[in-house]
Amino acid sequence: MSRTYRKNDPDHQPSEHRNGSRARKQRTISVRGVRRETPDLQRIRRAIIALAIAEAERDAAASQPPQHEVSDD
Repeated sequence: MSRTYRKNDPDHQPSEHRNGSRARKQRTISVRGVRRETPDLQRIRRAIIALAIAEAERDAAASQPPQHEVSDD
């Protein structure tokens, strides 16, 4: 038996609710915004920096010519 108390039996069939055979029930999700007096500037800074880094990496990858492998035959 493993540490997670699951049997390591290869013939063990998973239960019906784990194999996805049953249809899932529709869920209604609602989101409400919370207005704050002062915005979280640290969080906004991190998000902007992450976007800038991702854009720079994307631009660098697009500007590089494709690399061809050289074989030593």
